[in-house]
Amino acid sequence: MPSYRLLAGNLTVIETFDAEDDAEAITRAHGLALDFPIPECTFAARWGYFRLERQDGHLWQFFFAWVP
Repeated sequence: MPSYRLLAGNLTVIETFDAEDDAEAITRAHGLALDFPIPECTFAARWGYFRLERQDGHLWQFFFAWVP
């Protein structure tokens, strides 16, 4: 089962988790992002987006990003 991590735009790791596949990881990451406690007035200015990375051996590889 691959490992994934969700990061805020400034590369703050929000959570690391396992998922069966990329689709499940994206769904879970969207749910976690909704709970991320950043006020809307500062979110766009400081963070701007979320990114999801997949662990590939000992490296983390970017594979999905979105703007809330």
